[in-house]
Amino acid sequence: DGHGHDHGQVASQAASDAMQIHLRRHFSRLRTEAEQVMTECFEFAHAAIRNAIMACEGIFEREGLPVIEVDVSEWHLGFDVADGGSTASVVAVVDGELLVCAAVGDTAAVLAVPSMDASATRVEELVAEHSPMRIDEWESRLRHAEVHVVYDHPELFDGPEHLINVFCKDPHGRWQHDEQNMHLADEAGCGFKTERGDRSVVIITPKDGLFTQMTLNVTRSLGDFYHQRYGVTWKPEVVCKDISELMGRAQKAVVCVASDGVWDLWRFEEAMEELLAVHQIPRLDAKRRHVIDFFEATRMKGADFFGESQDNLTGIVIAFTGEEKSSKQTIVG
Repeated sequence: DGHGHDHGQVASQAASDAMQIHLRRHFSRLRTEAEQVMTECFEFAHAAIRNAIMACEGIFEREGLPVIEVDVSEWHLGFDVADGGSTASVVAVVDGELLVCAAVGDTAAVLAVPSMDASATRVEELVAEHSPMRIDEWESRLRHAEVHVVYDHPELFDGPEHLINVFCKDPHGRWQHDEQNMHLADEAGCGFKTERGDRSVVIITPKDGLFTQMTLNVTRSLGDFYHQRYGVTWKPEVVCKDISELMGRAQKAVVCVASDGVWDLWRFEEAMEELLAVHQIPRLDAKRRHVIDFFEATRMKGADFFGESQDNLTGIVIAFTGEEKSSKQTIVG
């Protein structure tokens, strides 16, 4: 899912193409080197984005970064860093037995397994979204960089009083969410990013940095080369799951891999109940129609909420059926 007004689409397409090339070449290695293969895949995509942006008209390199010429009234150097990056989630199903998921950013892969009794469907986000609200991401990298992690204030660049920091230390020196600032953010109308109540938070580069201040709403991404100097990383979080263990005694499951244009508009449980219904539909074409209808309903939901500023969306659904020794999976939409 690309972002950046000028080069977001370039970034996402370059990453997608590069990942497909890499995984076709190295898919068999996933059986024994899953994390290594996925890390290489994301590094390859990150480099491909740089090459694609550098190939765009008007782009040249300064200070080791792709830049574009601007008027000196906009930035005193006469050039500024070029935008462009992408989130990504990749799911590989190996031999019907191993599920490998790697991700950066706020795209997500979500698993749903129906219960065998009257209890609720089990829904699991395979890799937690890399939101700037994540304390572990702050502690491990961002706190060491010269960035602010702040609530997305409507007047963010109008003065330091609008920089409402997300984190503070408790009396024992441990990092935590600053509850007082959370209330200040509510009063300022900073708002929420998702239907699930996730808050809108950004990483903002230093005011006295080499280039103009930029914001990013994820802690990991491909591209976004200026932010990569300030604690953001292209390195994916990778998980490997035994499919039979994930499904337990259930004979069916669904995984949906989608961008935030989908997930921002749903509670996971609500969306996955809709998608699990594909198992009640006998014909493959009808299954695909059900999934397409779900994504179309999501698009309309976004249009109702956001009008012309609605986000784009990308998604794919995999339906699993259990067998004695391994699972079968069908891409249904």
